[in-house]
Amino acid sequence: MTTYLKRIDTRMTLSTIKNLTASLKALCLFCALSLPAFYSQALEGNLQIHKGEESGAIGYNLSLADRFSPGSGFGWNVSYNHLSDLAVTWNNDDLFFDSNSVELLATYQHTPKSYNQFLNKLIFEFQAGASVQLTENKFVWEELNEEKYFSEQGDVNGVLAFLTHYKVSRKMQMHVGVKYYPTFSEFDGQGTVFAGFTYRFGNQFGY
Repeated sequence: MTTYLKRIDTRMTLSTIKNLTASLKALCLFCALSLPAFYSQALEGNLQIHKGEESGAIGYNLSLADRFSPGSGFGWNVSYNHLSDLAVTWNNDDLFFDSNSVELLATYQHTPKSYNQFLNKLIFEFQAGASVQLTENKFVWEELNEEKYFSEQGDVNGVLAFLTHYKVSRKMQMHVGVKYYPTFSEFDGQGTVFAGFTYRFGNQFGY
């Protein structure tokens, strides 16, 4: 069966490059529109490295985040995400694809109050929102001239995440966390563990 399957590799195609460019433009536009509304907050930049459930699945996340009001635990997060070698089984074959997406998340941060010095450096964060797929992944069965789609541009999937931040300084935090997609287009549920850091710009509210 595998001799009749052809993988459509999206990594270096012009379509993927255009999608990435469009997503970065959208991210910049979102931030430009958001900054006037949240000018008094502390904008955060995040970088994460992800490890997926499958042995070869890895990825990264670049995001911007802010709080809705000074001292509030509630905020927003917008990010660009890449995951490599997502596995799916079709016709008894294990197939692997890459995925690019943009996520829009609502966030809530809780800072423990304690006399313990270590606990005072921790922040717990919950995230929930939507992931919008940028990548079209499909296989073509040439003999029957049929196509099987595993993701399409514009697919919307729910996403949940939990992070633990450790405050290194007033502007820098390290964090670890887990992320879960109950459904991920045709890939079923997907989960990742990740580690990264956060850098805060501007005033530091609630620190």
